[in-house]
Amino acid sequence: MSQQRIYYSEESRKQAQRHMFVLAMAVAGVSLSLGAVIALLFAPTTGDNIRREIRDYLDELAQQGKQVADELEETAQQNARKARKQIENL
Repeated sequence: MSQQRIYYSEESRKQAQRHMFVLAMAVAGVSLSLGAVIALLFAPTTGDNIRREIRDYLDELAQQGKQVADELEETAQQNARKARKQIENL
């Protein structure tokens, strides 16, 4: 069952659309604001602590990446030495 409104003029239809749009934006704004306040109230740590944790995590990832790169370099060098020896023995 469709409920369509009957407007007596194009202007009244546009005015109703504007009213609904403004109402929807107001509800969205209030919802976002309420969500932000709740998030701040229940945030487990401060911004400084979060930034420090992110920095420490990225430093750890960088260190692990360096270790993997060093291991790959060593493996590549060993494989290059083996390949040279096999070529020399041909």
